[in-house]
Amino acid sequence: MIAPLAERPRVSIVTPSLNQGEFIGQAIESVLAQDYPNIEYLVVDGGSQDDTLHILGRYGDRVRWTSGPDAGQADAIRRGFESTSGDIIAWLNADDRYRPGAVGLAVRSLLSEQRPALVYGRADFIGRDGRPLGPCRQVEAWDLHRLIHELDFVVQPASFFRRDAYLAAGGLDPDLHYCMDYDLWIRLGSRFPVSFLPKVLADVRVYANTKTASGGLPRMIEIEQMIRRHGRSSLPERFQGEMLRAALDALRAGVRRHRPAEVASAARYGLEYGARGLKRRIRGRGSEVSQARIERYLERSRRTGTSPLSPGPHSSVAIVVPCYGHASYLPSMFESLVRQTRPPEEAIFVVDGAMDDSEGTLRRLIERPDVAREGRFTILVNERNMGQAASINRGIARANTDLVMILNDDDYLMHDAVESMLTLFSAYPEVALIGGTSIHVDSDNELNALPKLRAEYAPEEVDTIEIRLPSDVRSYRRFIDLNMTHSGSCFTKSAWRAAGGYYADKRARIVPFSDRDFQLRVNALFPVAISPDAPFSFWRRGSSVDHGRNS
Repeated sequence: MIAPLAERPRVSIVTPSLNQGEFIGQAIESVLAQDYPNIEYLVVDGGSQDDTLHILGRYGDRVRWTSGPDAGQADAIRRGFESTSGDIIAWLNADDRYRPGAVGLAVRSLLSEQRPALVYGRADFIGRDGRPLGPCRQVEAWDLHRLIHELDFVVQPASFFRRDAYLAAGGLDPDLHYCMDYDLWIRLGSRFPVSFLPKVLADVRVYANTKTASGGLPRMIEIEQMIRRHGRSSLPERFQGEMLRAALDALRAGVRRHRPAEVASAARYGLEYGARGLKRRIRGRGSEVSQARIERYLERSRRTGTSPLSPGPHSSVAIVVPCYGHASYLPSMFESLVRQTRPPEEAIFVVDGAMDDSEGTLRRLIERPDVAREGRFTILVNERNMGQAASINRGIARANTDLVMILNDDDYLMHDAVESMLTLFSAYPEVALIGGTSIHVDSDNELNALPKLRAEYAPEEVDTIEIRLPSDVRSYRRFIDLNMTHSGSCFTKSAWRAAGGYYADKRARIVPFSDRDFQLRVNALFPVAISPDAPFSFWRRGSSVDHGRNS
């Protein structure tokens, strides 16, 4: 059992360094600029020969540091952790940097009801000169199976963890040079809860000399050997193309240098992962998003004529809630509707068959004396189960508003979600759909302990969105490349009509899940927007239709 942390616990941050004088000052400044009051900071230098020690000396007693030979990065970090005392620990590489407020946000998440062992956030890429290069798009919500079998989506500089969990999991493996962090995330996530914080916590520097960029075939071999220890027989799927490219590069280098052993090793890996890639393409697994299906959809739209978007400004919102077998969650969901800072004009509940007492529960909630009804609540009941897509279509068809927001019956809206959407659609009248992130929760206790306003999670980013144009759809390969959750997403009713609504027939969809399919089809026709940092809703793990129940 992981021991609870005291209020405002000490956070120990370690920076391993070797000849990073070009960048280390920025890393140090990003730590010293944090507003969290209890930070212990240690730089562990491996005996740099550049101006690193001179830079460290300029900080006097503001930064504690050591310098001397080590056995590599993992060894330096391990020794740094052993020399510090914080209940929460993290390491920041000398060429990366924290965003303002990152430490405080991470601590708040680690102290939440769930008591995660690891919390990680989003990150942005920066160039050698610090110039922004865009977001790290691989970051996504926690899923241990996906982490092991598909990709490493946890960005190390945006990660913080509890010391007792780190020690219980065995700490960093000093024999790993390239993927000691990836290995640690798997071991922590296999034993303890993990939380994703949808907030940019760090900047990750990208340039030719980083270990990730220059690791080549040795890096890929190390990842393969590491992942085998966690039960997978080959590289995670998203690494396999990278392995093939690294093997081909190594093969060419081995031939050029007349090194037969290197040629033989590179050829073996190239043949193995080349064959795996060919099998995936033959099976149609090379891309989750079928560009051929998108083209057929666009061709049908051209033939029939795409309905135009209704002109803004949009001033009215209906919330449509498909209900199926989640009666126990309805009181919580309903609370998030009646607590909106700007109430919706309508809330339409579509009960999809008589699986449980969802209809009775909803009627009792609406009839509560403290609820201002005024005709704003409508319950529609499907006599037989129609599925989520058809239920949502029925609710939207009933709505008499400009905008429609979706809320799954087991989720919970941020209390300023409706107000935020109206503000965003007013600022960006050309977009047809706006969505964003969710915070994942396990229980009502965890939900009740968390703030309920978007502005409390990312106040400076509440009105910041990222526009995706129809041309961007050509680059999508995965279901989550258009990365917005269903609950809290909002769109114009005219966009719903133009896209043909949600597709109830799974065979007609571009991708399997009805929500992602709808969002993708709207984006193929019109600009859409994502709010990447400030969440719109809370999403419950383990009860979603993504588990195959009713999508």
